[in-house]
Amino acid sequence: MGEVTQNSATRAQRFPIRGAMRYRIRGEKIWREGIAENISVSGMLFRGEHFVKPNTPIEVSFVLPGKQRTGEAGAKVVSHGIVVRSSVCPGESGTAMMAAKITHPRLQRL
Repeated sequence: MGEVTQNSATRAQRFPIRGAMRYRIRGEKIWREGIAENISVSGMLFRGEHFVKPNTPIEVSFVLPGKQRTGEAGAKVVSHGIVVRSSVCPGESGTAMMAAKITHPRLQRL
């Protein structure tokens, strides 16, 4: 029997987190509203009305919910990143889907 190994090109597991988030091109003052679709250890997929080209450095901010059963507080995530993929959503005027590699995440307890 052969040994099963994980290929380095294997995608990280995605976790759906559909919720509000904010993003901006690094260095800009204006935050734009978006919707986070999913997140992984390496990045996130989100949609927004402001299209950002691939290879553009960005900042993202979103809230991870706490655990209601245990009363554990959620956390605000603020992170630098870089857009790795982006496209205009067909049939959704003015909406873009973007994937960003997340770097330097900071968690702030709520």
